[in-house]
Amino acid sequence: MPPNFIDKFMHKTTSKIFFSHVGEEVAKAILTALIPMGSEILSPTSEGIGFAELMVVMATLAEAGSGSGHAALFKAAIGWLELW
Repeated sequence: MPPNFIDKFMHKTTSKIFFSHVGEEVAKAILTALIPMGSEILSPTSEGIGFAELMVVMATLAEAGSGSGHAALFKAAIGWLELW
């Protein structure tokens, strides 16, 4: 994922512009698509490069609406811990 994408995405999400234009369902869909990327980034071949930035984006998405995305992110984190 290019760093420019993350910078632009975080600018919009931290200013809450992102969530005012899309619903919780969209944020959950994006989060669901990004979670498998965490596993790929944490694989031995990638050495975790870029995971911190991805985690910030995923945590921001998890906050959308009721915040129910945190449950999915927590389950994924348990799996990621098992990778290490």
